[in-house]
Amino acid sequence: FVYRSTGAFDVEKLVHVVNRLPVTFVDVSCLEAAAEPLPQTFEGTDAFKGVVRSKGFFHVAGNERSPYYWSHAGRIMEVTLKAGMPSRAGQEIVFIGSGMDQDRIMRALDKCLAK
Repeated sequence: FVYRSTGAFDVEKLVHVVNRLPVTFVDVSCLEAAAEPLPQTFEGTDAFKGVVRSKGFFHVAGNERSPYYWSHAGRIMEVTLKAGMPSRAGQEIVFIGSGMDQDRIMRALDKCLAK
């Protein structure tokens, strides 16, 4: 399924969720400089069970002109800034897997949207 949203992600919430994906390697260094720690009570961090591959483009609040690329395959998750690349506003991330809970994934990502 494809997650789509017109809003930008809140960087702190997104880093919190991405760092809790069921992977062994996470590289979100291009986002972490802007992120502040969130309380452990922030929900939506175990929603990605069953996802084996996800990829797409997203934007963060405060930097809506530059897209980021989300690339997750197996146990590796990487986020890279694609500055200078033309893009549409909002989010578009494809999720592939077995036994995924689409509603839960969508709720977890929706909670990461900037208000």
